[in-house]
Amino acid sequence: MSEYHITTDLFLLPNEKGDTVLYAPLAGFVCLANEDLVGLLGDLENIRSEDLSSEQKETINYLIGRNIINGILEKPRHPFSGELSPSKLTLFPTDQCNLKCLYCYAADVRSHRRIMDWETAASAVEYYLDYLKTKKKTVFDLEFHGGGEPFLAWDLVRSIVEYTQKRCDQESLDLKVCASTNGMLNESQLKWITHRFDSLVVSFDVLPRVQNYHRAGKNNVGSFPVVDNTLKHLDSKNFRYGIRCTVSNENLELLEETLNFVIQNYNCRLLFLEPVCTCGSKNLLDNSLLPDLNRFVEIYKTLEPLAADHGISLGYSGARFDRLTPHFCYVGTDDCAVTVDGYLTNCWQVTSNDDPLASTFIFGKILPGGKLSYDGDKLEYLRSLSVMNYEYCADCFAKWHCAGDCVMKLGHGDLAGTRDNTRCETNRKLISYRITQLLERENYYEKIS
Repeated sequence: MSEYHITTDLFLLPNEKGDTVLYAPLAGFVCLANEDLVGLLGDLENIRSEDLSSEQKETINYLIGRNIINGILEKPRHPFSGELSPSKLTLFPTDQCNLKCLYCYAADVRSHRRIMDWETAASAVEYYLDYLKTKKKTVFDLEFHGGGEPFLAWDLVRSIVEYTQKRCDQESLDLKVCASTNGMLNESQLKWITHRFDSLVVSFDVLPRVQNYHRAGKNNVGSFPVVDNTLKHLDSKNFRYGIRCTVSNENLELLEETLNFVIQNYNCRLLFLEPVCTCGSKNLLDNSLLPDLNRFVEIYKTLEPLAADHGISLGYSGARFDRLTPHFCYVGTDDCAVTVDGYLTNCWQVTSNDDPLASTFIFGKILPGGKLSYDGDKLEYLRSLSVMNYEYCADCFAKWHCAGDCVMKLGHGDLAGTRDNTRCETNRKLISYRITQLLERENYYEKIS
């Protein structure tokens, strides 16, 4: 057995200046590597300590201290096995919506216009209460999401929150409530939400002309004034929220104006920029909406420092540098959502048993009395959807940041297969850029990892 061996993911990357960057994401390490270091690492397993110069020994000892050489072999992160172990309860209370967004992924499953029945909702709450007691957890995390606008099921959402709060009080649990919403809320709703909820993510395309075009209301009435009022109400209460802004060909070149509008008008501290893309098995999208992703990368690079100067974190789901993870989203984990019709889905874009991909992502159902039933074999398949199992991603420096990206955006049915698409290239470019930034910002990596 050789005396030295590399024991973490280690990548040698060329940068724009022609230098070589040594990057070990799981070890939290990045540096510039000269030719001597590259050669030393390339021949590491054939090297004996007695043949090393004092400078080479010093380098190797340093890398041993950073767990890059002869470190403890990594174990799989966040393994899931045995019984279902969700970290929160997510409910899709309705598939109805009061907007007609041009790029909506769920528009084709709204024909039934349903609202979750109370028995399903209460059973889901009771199931999760029993689970938390079994695991001796102290916090009940409740989320509202879905293919529709959750707060259109207003009476149901209120009843669920109030019922869950009462039951948490009885069981001495803390309750934390969050939701994703389109922001089409009135003053009475906002008053109640800011009192009962902990945070919101508001889908909002910011500039009035863009919001009204992308996200029209009924009879094509502009939605901007209502959502603008929502955010200003949230700001008046110092309520925590983030904005998710969809980027199409219509507003790609308006992103700096978009960011400046946020800076000037809202107290938002988290702005997600998400390019329009096709997803799922049906493409209802007008392809003229698709933005140039190469241009998106260049614009994003210019906006990130501007946002940071104003205390705003800029986010894009395919190049997250605030965490290292084997899972892009909840797919591959034990987190699941209860659909409007009571089924368990592992993908937040598969929101109904009517969805063409329901057979892949829906694996169980809530039963009366706080019970659930699920297909163990299907759950095990879903658990396997991790970047640790994607052969295509095995040697990619970006894999712990993008985690193989969204499986709904691959454009094919082999969910563990190739990721060689335009989003993959976009993710690599942005992550490479951010790695370069690590070398230019003092203590940057330690702060975010």
